[in-house]
Formats: sequence, structure tokens, C-alpha cells
Amino acid sequence: MNVTYMKAPQKGSILTAESREINRTRRTASYYIEVKDEKDLMAVCQALVYVKGQAIPFLEE
Repeated sequence: MNVTYMKAPQKGSILTAESREINRTRRTASYYIEVKDEKDLMAVCQALVYVKGQAIPFLEE
């Protein structure tokens, strides 16, 4: 994971993260993530993840 911080958010600001899957194979996936406050880009992230085919416990209902 590579995170680049552009700017520090103000205290009490609401942050929103939006992700986009760039590439996916049977074993790995690559994502691009942007974090914004109400008007500015705060950080960007590129992440490489391993696809294990297992449910994430805290996301199960």
C-alpha cells in the first residue's frame, strides 16, 4: 500500500473515501483510493491485495 497525503483535514471535517478497482486476477487485485473532505483532495492510495476467496467476518450479516 502506498499512501500520499496532500493536505491535513480540519478538525471536525467529514472525510469520504472512494475506491476504484484497477485490475483483478485470480490471486491479486489493485485499487486506487481517493480521500476527500467537503471540497479538497486529502490523500490518494494505491493498494495491492491478495484475493483469498474467503468472507470477511465483520462484513458478514
